[in-house]
Amino acid sequence: MWEARQESGYPGGGSSMLALLAEGQGEIMPTGTGHKLDNYDGLGARISDSVSRLALANVRAATALRVEHGVLRPKGLSPHDNQDTRARVLGVPSLRTYRRLVKTARDFVIDDLKL
Repeated sequence: MWEARQESGYPGGGSSMLALLAEGQGEIMPTGTGHKLDNYDGLGARISDSVSRLALANVRAATALRVEHGVLRPKGLSPHDNQDTRARVLGVPSLRTYRRLVKTARDFVIDDLKL
């Protein structure tokens, strides 16, 4: 679920640490040698669990993160829409607030995963 990639149509899909971990198969900077972390299969599940825990406390931030990484696509939103459009579709009052929600969610997940 958290293997959102650049070709998913979401700009920045590969720019966050979460996306880099997913794309790099458990490594921030893949070596290309084919070696993976033993627990990579559980990484996506760990991220998903972390976002679910976040949703209990801050559903808006969890939803913004899911939309930003292409895990969730609300009706009326295409993969090529920018952050401003995503904010509007989610009912977030401003782009600045949307970005703050995404950052809050990313920080929560990174802290929760002890990265």
